[in-house]
Amino acid sequence: MGEYLSPTHVDNLYVMTHGLVKAETPALLSFSPRTEELVKILQKQFDYVLLDTAPVMPFPDARLWASTPME
Repeated sequence: MGEYLSPTHVDNLYVMTHGLVKAETPALLSFSPRTEELVKILQKQFDYVLLDTAPVMPFPDARLWASTPME
């Protein structure tokens, strides 16, 4: 997992970028079983996991993440 996390200039703050994935429906990638597994792994490793999504009004991503129960 460490090879995908980039440290920042803020202590104990890491960033994972989305990479160069081309998908016809990018929102579907956010809700794949692999993404759910990744979030669970990150929740065990970090105190907080922040997910940056598209704006709430034009795109459903943020609304869907907000309604997804997290452990």
